[in-house]
This record gives sequence, structure tokens and C-alpha cells, in this order.
Amino acid sequence: KPDTDVYVLDTLGELKAHYCASDLAFIGGSLQPIGGHNVLEAAAAECPIIFGPYMHNFQEIADAFISQKAALLCPTPNELADTVHLLYQHPEQREQLAKHAKTLVQNSQGVVARVYELLKPYLGEPVGF
Repeated sequence: KPDTDVYVLDTLGELKAHYCASDLAFIGGSLQPIGGHNVLEAAAAECPIIFGPYMHNFQEIADAFISQKAALLCPTPNELADTVHLLYQHPEQREQLAKHAKTLVQNSQGVVARVYELLKPYLGEPVGF
């Protein structure tokens, strides 16, 4: 509904459709030692991303997003609340996060083709390329 301020999803398969309509995304499972979830769908939808310290299921990706200023790490629930409040006060910061996230995803595309090119001299005839 147009007057909805917060929408919490806790089911499989719904996130992708909602990221495009979101002002920001908090990645679940990351404030507790659960391991966090994948940030790539949110990034591809150009949605600003926030997550907690427990991203061990996607640690390499989380580290890349932090280093490229494509997501924010909030170690505690209080810091998460403060960060959400700050981002709503400064939409330009949300836009920068989203832009960096989408750029990171775009620059990472085509990995399979690049790996194939590296391995091609050692492989037989290609199948499916």
C-alpha cells in the first residue's frame, strides 16, 4: 500500500520483486551468527544495502561491498537504527550506496566467460558456448 513505511519479508522467492520498490535493504541473518544472506539481488536492483557483522556465508562478497563503499556494516541493532535514520535524512548517501552496489555487480559479470577463456587451451571442443 502507498502508506506502508516498513515491509518485512520472511519468505523465499519474494525479495527480488521488492528490492526495486525499496528505499534500502537490511540483509537478514547478519546481526546474529546465522551468516547473512546474499546481497547481489539487492545490488542488481540498485537498492542501498546495510548488513550486520555476521556475513560469513557470503564473506568475500560482503568484504568487496564494504571496500567499494557499496554497502554499510552496522555491528549492533542500535547502530542499524541510527544508520537507517541517517540514510533517510540524506537520500544522496542512499543513492551513492546504490550506485556503487550496482557498479560492483556489473563489473563482476562475465566471470564464467573469462574463466572459460583462461581454460580453453587445456580443454577439448567446447560444448554449449
